[in-house]
Amino acid sequence: MRHMLELFNFANAPEEINRLFGGKKENLVSFIEGNNLDGMELMACEPLQEDFLERRYVKGSHLIFWPTWFGFWRQDEERLRRDIGNDEAVRYMYGTENVREWLGFWRDNIRRSVEAGAEYLVFHIAESEPSALSSRQFTVTDEEIVGASVELVNSLCNEIPEDCLLLFENLWWPGLTLLKPRLMEKLLESVRHKNCGFMMDTGHLMNTNLELRNEAESVDYVLDIYRRLGELQKYVRGIHLHQSQSGEYVKAMMSKHIGKGPGEIFEYIRNVDRHLPFRTTDVKRILEEVQPEYLVHEFLPKSTEDWNMKLAVQRHALGLV
Repeated sequence: MRHMLELFNFANAPEEINRLFGGKKENLVSFIEGNNLDGMELMACEPLQEDFLERRYVKGSHLIFWPTWFGFWRQDEERLRRDIGNDEAVRYMYGTENVREWLGFWRDNIRRSVEAGAEYLVFHIAESEPSALSSRQFTVTDEEIVGASVELVNSLCNEIPEDCLLLFENLWWPGLTLLKPRLMEKLLESVRHKNCGFMMDTGHLMNTNLELRNEAESVDYVLDIYRRLGELQKYVRGIHLHQSQSGEYVKAMMSKHIGKGPGEIFEYIRNVDRHLPFRTTDVKRILEEVQPEYLVHEFLPKSTEDWNMKLAVQRHALGLV
């Protein structure tokens, strides 16, 4: 089994630093060392606060993302009005009405991530249309979103050092789902940055199958999809590990309309993508077969105590405790 770094996800927004660690470096260090972790996959909301977070703990960075961005990228006024709203709503969503300025936000985030010490970057390839969020009757295809993502990534490549690994993450919306190996090949072939691979998110993969009833079935499903990748398996360099069986909820909500309000959208997504720890020891099979270089325990902690509990549960299931 190749060497694996065991990480956790963390956004260095001031409110998260204070909420989870009381703003104190010693609390962060105690959390990392107490859970036998190698460091974190950072979401660089702010420049590195070196009085709180040492560079040696930053192993990767999850780049900023907009769940709905295709209409803005294409400057499709009709799609923008439908999905986002008026000009004010567009400015609020993207921080600007100008695509060039928006690309500047991406570049700043990449630079900030690299300066923080990240050896890999994670990039979401997906498009969530608010009008189709619950029905899943999307008006864009996987092919369109992968194609647009290639354009976006290629416009940002100059900011990414050659030795920095760029990992594409799967979701359950149109884009990269891991269910179409041909599209994964196209992605790797078309992106100008050649040091690329995939970050397999197990919870997101489960969200593509509405019939999963328990964790054991979910492990089987994840491994079945992974095996279908064939030669592409070697490009799966990392795993975001968490689990969610939300098919019954998704099916129940398909006939209901979800509005554009951030609160309503967030509540729906949180109920679909639950970010729960694995409890079954079957999960060890995923690590044994995939042998990732980066294992990220990806949770949405309510508190530090909740976070410690979820880490302990999942690490125990993996036989790492």
